[in-house]
Amino acid sequence: MLSLICFMASAIGTVTGFGTVIIMTPLLLIYYPLHEIIYFAAILHFVNGLTRLILFRQGFDLRLILSFGLAGFVASFAGASLAFKVSELALIQFTAVFLTSYSIYLLFNPKFKLAFNPIVGAASGAASGFVAGLCGMGGAIRAAFLATFDLPKAVYLANSALMMVLVDTSRLAAYISQGASFSAIATPQLLIVYILVSILGVRSGEFLVRRIPQSLFRYCVASLLLLLGLKLCYDSFL
Repeated sequence: MLSLICFMASAIGTVTGFGTVIIMTPLLLIYYPLHEIIYFAAILHFVNGLTRLILFRQGFDLRLILSFGLAGFVASFAGASLAFKVSELALIQFTAVFLTSYSIYLLFNPKFKLAFNPIVGAASGAASGFVAGLCGMGGAIRAAFLATFDLPKAVYLANSALMMVLVDTSRLAAYISQGASFSAIATPQLLIVYILVSILGVRSGEFLVRRIPQSLFRYCVASLLLLLGLKLCYDSFL
C-alpha cells in the first residue's frame, strides 16, 4: 500500500509540479505519527526533485532561480526550525482559503498574469519556502505563484523542481539537526525501495506531461489547486 501511495503521489506531483507531500500526508496519517511522515515525505520529495531536474533540465531560468529559488531556500530553514514547535491548524486554514479563492480566480480569469520581477519572485519564493519547511505544503503555494507567471511547461517544471531541491535540502538539514526519524514507517532498506518506486512515478508523470497541450496545462494546475484547497477547507474547518 505504501509503495502505491509513493508511486501515485510522485506521478501526480510531476504532472502538476506540486502535490507529492500533500497527497501522501493525509493517507499516511492514518497509520503513522505526523512528525515521522514529514521527515519521510521530505526525503522522497527531495529525490523526486532531483529526478525532475534531470528530466526537465532544458527549462532552467536563471532569474527564477536567483530570486524565487534562493528566497525559498532561506525561508524553508526558518519554517522547518519551527515545524515541531507550533500548531499547524491556523496555517492550514489560511492555506486552504488562499488556494481555494486563488484557483477559482485563475480558472475564471485564464489570461491573468503576474508580472515577474526580482521582488515578486523573492517574496513568493520566501512564502512557499517557509510553508514547505513548516508543514510540507509549500509546493502548492509555489505552484500558485508560478502558474500566474504563465510559464511554458518545461520552464515551470524545471524551475519548480530546482526549488524543490533547494527547499528540501534546507529543511532536511533542519529536521536532521532536531533528531527526526522515520523508523515507525520504514527501515533504511525499505526506504530505498520506496525511493525507487517514487522515481518510477516521476517517470510516469513525465510521460503524461509531454502529452498535455500547453493550452491545457495551466488549467490542470489550477484545477488541482482548487481540489486541494477544498479538501483542506473541509479537513480544517469542519
